[in-house]
Amino acid sequence: MFPELISTHVQQAKATEAMLNQKGCWVTVFRQSRTRPVLEVSCPPAELLNSAVRIVERNNSGSRSVWVASFNGCRIIWR
Repeated sequence: MFPELISTHVQQAKATEAMLNQKGCWVTVFRQSRTRPVLEVSCPPAELLNSAVRIVERNNSGSRSVWVASFNGCRIIWR
C-alpha cells in the first residue's frame, strides 16, 4: 500500500507542477510529506489567492508570512 501511495502523490505533484508551469508559476521546491505532496512556488496563480491561508513563521530574528493553498491533492506554498 505504501509504495502505491507514494506513486499517487508523485503523479499528483507532477500534474500540479505542469498546470502551474502553464500559468507561468515555477515550482522551486518539492517535498513529500506523509499526507500529501508540498510544492513551493515562486509566485502563485491568481486562482489560488482567494483560497490561501496565511501562516506566520517566527524565529529569533523576526517573522515572515507564508501562504498555503490546496490544489489537486497538493499543498502549494509561497513566501
